[in-house]
Amino acid sequence: MKRNRKSVRAWMCSAIAACAAMFGFAPNAHAQTGGACCITSPNGTFCQIRSQDECTAGGGTWLGAGVPCTSTSCSNTPPQPSGACCLPPGTGTIGGCVIRTEANCLASGGTWLGANSACTSTSCPQPVTGACCIITTSGVFCQIRTEAQCAAGNGTWLGANSACTTTSCPQPVTGACCITTTSGMFCQIRTETQCAAGNGTWLGANSACTTTSCPQPVTGACCITSPNGTFCVLRTQANCVAEMGVWLGAGVACTNTSCQPTGACCLTNSTSPAGSCVIRTQQQCAAQGGAWLGANTTCTSTSCPQPPRGACCVDGFAGTFCTILTPQQCAQSTGGVYLGDNTTCTPNSCPVEPPTGACCIDPGMLTIAPCQQWTRAQCHSFGGVYLGDGSSCDTAVCPPPPVGACCAGPNSPTVAACSIRTRQQCLSSGGSWQGPNTTCTPDTCAPRGACCLPATGAIGASCVIRTRAQCLSAGGQWQGPNTACTNTTCAPRGACCEAVSSSITGLCTIKTQAQCLASGGTWQGPGTPCSPMLCAPRGACCVQLAISPVDPPQFQPFCFFITAAECANRNGHFLGVGVPCTDNTCEPRGACCRRLTDDDGNVTTQCAVVRRSQCLAAGGVFLGVNTVCSPDLVCPEPPTGACCVQTGAQGLVCIITTRQQCHFHGGRFKGPDTDCDGPHPCRRCPCDWNDDGVLDHNDLIAFVNDYLAGVADFNGDGTTDQSDLAEFMSCFQTPPPVCRPGPTPIDPTDPPTVLDPDWETVDPADRTREVPTPERLSKPAEKPLPERTR
Repeated sequence: MKRNRKSVRAWMCSAIAACAAMFGFAPNAHAQTGGACCITSPNGTFCQIRSQDECTAGGGTWLGAGVPCTSTSCSNTPPQPSGACCLPPGTGTIGGCVIRTEANCLASGGTWLGANSACTSTSCPQPVTGACCIITTSGVFCQIRTEAQCAAGNGTWLGANSACTTTSCPQPVTGACCITTTSGMFCQIRTETQCAAGNGTWLGANSACTTTSCPQPVTGACCITSPNGTFCVLRTQANCVAEMGVWLGAGVACTNTSCQPTGACCLTNSTSPAGSCVIRTQQQCAAQGGAWLGANTTCTSTSCPQPPRGACCVDGFAGTFCTILTPQQCAQSTGGVYLGDNTTCTPNSCPVEPPTGACCIDPGMLTIAPCQQWTRAQCHSFGGVYLGDGSSCDTAVCPPPPVGACCAGPNSPTVAACSIRTRQQCLSSGGSWQGPNTTCTPDTCAPRGACCLPATGAIGASCVIRTRAQCLSAGGQWQGPNTACTNTTCAPRGACCEAVSSSITGLCTIKTQAQCLASGGTWQGPGTPCSPMLCAPRGACCVQLAISPVDPPQFQPFCFFITAAECANRNGHFLGVGVPCTDNTCEPRGACCRRLTDDDGNVTTQCAVVRRSQCLAAGGVFLGVNTVCSPDLVCPEPPTGACCVQTGAQGLVCIITTRQQCHFHGGRFKGPDTDCDGPHPCRRCPCDWNDDGVLDHNDLIAFVNDYLAGVADFNGDGTTDQSDLAEFMSCFQTPPPVCRPGPTPIDPTDPPTVLDPDWETVDPADRTREVPTPERLSKPAEKPLPERTR
């Protein structure tokens, strides 16, 4: 390269100085100067200013750079004869014939038939056409196309000169398809394949959409929290969970208080002891006369002010004893005497001997006198009537014992179901006394149990003890005789799918959500019934479906997540319980050979039956669909390609090796059958001149230094000249996506060498043992990057 070094450097400096911001000057090494161009058309010859390339491409005659157009510029240009020109398909006509000059015809890719030739019906041979069946989402349509056009549209060509008739392309069988969306379930007429592609449920061939074809999912109130607050919307349970909401149950309507936050509530009314703490909404707490402590507060031992406590003297059967109670608790105790707040019990707090008084006893109870001088506690323990401290049997007049309803017990069949008796008479007959002055009614002796009353206003569902008739008359749900009220008694129940093994769910029971979760099951929602197929185990099922109307039809496998029975009904292949459907679950499988290299460089071969895509992703050799592994199988050599490896001495070098060997060396495999040709085979970004993975001003400085040294052959033509400078600056100013400023991204065409997990879960019968081989990795010849002078 001969040139004045000072003049080149001066020119380079002026060029770089003209670059603003990102050195933004546009290279003009290849810019062409326009000039007069004589263009001949059917209307005559005209002069236009064009570059030489543009003039030639338009079939014109270029008169030179800078030559202007005048009235006589093209007067001496001999007219170009015209003739018939056969245009190729895709240029506006199919084998059409037009009159053009030879230059214009050739510029359009046509075939010129000669000067003054005319267009006739036989001038240009017409391409052979025929009926073509095109499959679209709306059905199968017939169009007249060439065989190539039909193939380009993924159609089925029915042959040369075939015509489109009403029966040329049979329509695929359609039927009702239930499609689930966030707005509900809708019915559409689709083919089975289209229905499956939309994750729908196909109702069968020729089935119609009716108002009852696709039952709407059960909805209920759902509390969804957003930055603007918590709102109540109607959702299915699945949609509510998907939106991170809290579902309140099937059929539950949204009210003003549906999604109000809960918190600790201190109850002080007559039905709750002072200091009681429960979790309620603010409105629920106010309705019960409580004091709400705020949203999301919890109940602790100190949440609510505790009432004062002190010593209380209580009458017991054996005498008076002292205990610590609240004033209210002490007053409710037998003979309780409160000694004051914060008082304590001492040996002398309460008199040792409690006072006595006249006690009137049921005459039929004992063989003793009906009046006894007892303490209050002794009198109450025998069901007597205490006449007061200090009263005496000598002057006492005992009233007759009270009577009440007596319900016959299970061991007293001779006694009426309900009779009026004294307490003692009832107990001695094995009955259950209902209390003084009670009467016999149809419900008096009916069995009692837990009754779940519906929610009212802000108060949720409550549990009370009632007879069945009393519960039903109040609109409640009776839980059965002798059942008790617990925290979960009135919780909604529904179908629960419980596991019968570690991977199979099949047992269906009716439980509350808490009971279902405690047993490790999956709750299906409140009110859901158990059905034979509800909890049946499901898995991937590969079904061959026709995708082409030709005879014989073409088939393609589709994957459905259904039960084994449903898979058998569709003549499918069930892959196992819990196996999910993915894009390539049903891809045909075959034997795959791959070579593994350990840390010491030892090479072993392994064979497994996997999908073709899995095999290629792992750098293996796929032996064909439905092939199997056998003990005497000999794995062929894997394909080789270019591998970019980072070395300490030479930097990034390119070698030809297999994918596995490339990754063993920590390199990047460029793909099978790729080579190390070109000046920079391992450089991903052409203008990342210093190979640091970042495109910045350091690359421009490095390139200028190499350019001045004559070693900047950017375009790989063997020389360093201004074309290298222009092309480098074009790349630097308008870099391709891989050259954006910042670290160069990982090449997506270089996948990891780890096999799909299915490789490790294939049937052991389909895999041979790893066979050690004496082969070791032999390092191929390396092709280093060209040396540069920094």
